[in-house]
Amino acid sequence: MDVSPVAETRRWMLFLLTRLALSVITLGAVGQAGAQQGSQPLTLKLATSAAPSQAIAKAWTYLADRIKQKTGGKVVVQVYFSSSLFGERTAIEAALNGAVDIGTSGVSQFAPWTDAFLPFDLPFLFTSISAARKVVDGPIGDQMRARAEQQAGLKIISIVDNGGGRPIFTTKKKVRTPSDLKGLKIRTVASPVDQTLFQCWGAIPTPMDFAEVYGALQQGVVEGEAPTYTFANGAKHYDVLKYSVEVAYVIPPGAAAMSVARFNALPPDIQKAILEAGKETEKFASVTDAADVKASRDAAIAKKIDIHVPNEAEMAEWRKCAIPVYKSYENKLPPGLIEQIRAAQR
Repeated sequence: MDVSPVAETRRWMLFLLTRLALSVITLGAVGQAGAQQGSQPLTLKLATSAAPSQAIAKAWTYLADRIKQKTGGKVVVQVYFSSSLFGERTAIEAALNGAVDIGTSGVSQFAPWTDAFLPFDLPFLFTSISAARKVVDGPIGDQMRARAEQQAGLKIISIVDNGGGRPIFTTKKKVRTPSDLKGLKIRTVASPVDQTLFQCWGAIPTPMDFAEVYGALQQGVVEGEAPTYTFANGAKHYDVLKYSVEVAYVIPPGAAAMSVARFNALPPDIQKAILEAGKETEKFASVTDAADVKASRDAAIAKKIDIHVPNEAEMAEWRKCAIPVYKSYENKLPPGLIEQIRAAQR
């Protein structure tokens, strides 16, 4: 049957309008799906060896909260406490290989990848937490961050106070001077400086991840360690430790880091929010850490830990090993850096 030109035109118009309507519906559906997908927050995983009750763990929780707020909920940071995802040293390695987004640890654990924080491993270089903070917050701290980025591909998000000066804990004998450490197996951190120092003091340095230390102390694999009071308390090491000598030989902060590649892959506004949140976390941690140090030391006393505070003559014995350690590592530091650090603390 023949179709009139008018009917044919109407048929084609109906066909085109139908196709157009279908296209609009399809595009709308795709757009809605895209919007829903875009509204899903980006999840970043943060690993820490700290227990939730510790000040540094609270600092990382604060960091997560500030990132979420500053990004309007576009980024959510999941915090994994107590080495549940990665331990203190392995968290940094995990950040580098992409197994976690943000790795955190004491800066001494960065040693296998960068010497940026080597000064914090040098014995008796920093006189107090507040003095160390002056260095971290100034030009020297900026240089450390840049060096970690250049050497290891680590973007430092935040450097926070981390329990103050480190005492030395033991399980079998009271320690007053370095001679009392002779022959004792002491757990050390990954930093070669820490190992060299304890060797100079006569101990047998035994590096291991913090997550393994409780069992090692319990089984006699090691007979001592040198964490802060906050970490010893948070990890319940007071259950197996008996003695402490307050030498405060180093005052290393903690740090949160991402791989540079992971950080650079984020949109600029997200990068800005993360760095701003990191700075705010540093201020927050300075207050909470001081309270945690006092509470953790009080907890040691309550647990009957025998705390020895060295007199000046005893401290002179501890400091003797600083000179050979400095000489062993001075070629790894920029010329004049040690004097610059001392001057910055005044």
